[in-house]
Amino acid sequence: MTSDEPDRPGRGPALSVIVPAHNEERTIARGLDALVREGRRPDDEIIVVANGCTDRTADVVREHDAGIGLVDLAEASKREALETGRREASRAWHAYVDADVEVSLAALHATVDEMLEVGALVGAPTMRLDLRGARWYARSYARVWLALPWCTEEPVGSGVYVLAPDGLDRLGCFPTITNDDQYVHDLFVPAERRRARGATFEMRPPRDWRGLVSRRTRVTAGRRELTDRFGVMPGAAPRESLPSLLRREPRLARDVPVVLAVAVAAALEGRRRRRRSEESWARDESSREPVPPTAPSGGAPRTGP
Repeated sequence: MTSDEPDRPGRGPALSVIVPAHNEERTIARGLDALVREGRRPDDEIIVVANGCTDRTADVVREHDAGIGLVDLAEASKREALETGRREASRAWHAYVDADVEVSLAALHATVDEMLEVGALVGAPTMRLDLRGARWYARSYARVWLALPWCTEEPVGSGVYVLAPDGLDRLGCFPTITNDDQYVHDLFVPAERRRARGATFEMRPPRDWRGLVSRRTRVTAGRRELTDRFGVMPGAAPRESLPSLLRREPRLARDVPVVLAVAVAAALEGRRRRRRSEESWARDESSREPVPPTAPSGGAPRTGP
């Protein structure tokens, strides 16, 4: 990593935005359009690291007219994509953005500004969920998830995070793990993290049963992997029990059965995968499908903590 030029008066530092992408032909253009829609500065750089793609992800990036860099790796590995992006980046501040997340450079720069105000080492905009097209049980699951400490205790991750130079120094190299978001979150204590109140990003959570179980299977495997390799990390969010959550948020009582059912199904799926020695990566495809322009009846289309 090399330092960027000194900051100009009245401006924050330039950003290197790294976007790892594996078979994201359906989402990459939407994410890149969101990035460059607002707030891009001449000294920002965007680097897409396509890895092991068997679709048109790399072609879509090449066809984009916003001056976006592309590295095309043969190996399908998010860790290698993140590491390659980290090495290729030429700015002192890095933002790592999943290809299926929508966030503008204006929101990322606003996050940097708030991080500088409080001396945070890692940060992210405030998350908003796009629940258009989601089944009723997917919306129930999302309501509980948004109330958990992961989403309320100065959260970072969930598809986007910004690292200050000192935060990058602490991170060093990305380890070979399933869940980089969780690792980066847990590497920093809450006082070192900052959720930007004045900026948002949008993600699409699972919208059907298969997507919920796939996502929960991956998250559970990632937590187990982190604990096995690193023990309890400094910034790990407390694991709140469901009884404790219901005492704090009794309105969620009708949603808890969905969470329990997904947890049981994911545990069975994880056990099956371990028995067959299958990879723990279980990608949710439902959030990558086109969504209707309006929300189904019974719930607001977007929400956030």
